[in-house]
Amino acid sequence: MLKAEGGIAYHLELPTQPDYQNSGFVRLSSLRERGQSYSEYLGTTKIACKAVRDEQIYVSATGHVFPCCWLGQIYDSWPSPMAAEIRARIAELPEGLATLDLRQHRLDEIIDGPFFQELVVRGWSPVAPEGRLSACGRMCGEIDTHSRQWESNSSTQVP
Repeated sequence: MLKAEGGIAYHLELPTQPDYQNSGFVRLSSLRERGQSYSEYLGTTKIACKAVRDEQIYVSATGHVFPCCWLGQIYDSWPSPMAAEIRARIAELPEGLATLDLRQHRLDEIIDGPFFQELVVRGWSPVAPEGRLSACGRMCGEIDTHSRQWESNSSTQVP
């Protein structure tokens, strides 16, 4: 946590009791021990897209269709490297963001179009790590910290 006047007030660490640990974060913390940075992990992890697996899409409040809420929310968020990657893919579309607009295009046109069928999928390739979508590696990579936050490591389930 940062102080209002600057500097670090405190920081959070992984809990020491296994019952309270997210196994994904435990695995992430072991990257350093294996000599791999988080950036290197994002560039090499196998991506298994949950949106493809679950046959789901995300429609933003503005009516734009994205493969998942992560790409949709990151696109529309503060400037960041992940947002820049997604914006760069959208800039490749013939009409830019309007290509993903449900008010201008049918859903099947958007899903069968280049963003879903080529540009996002290209971001999963481990062959060209500089072209990967780090948001996809972060959320759908081999170390899934998001889904694992609801796992229970103990025999006592919390409702």
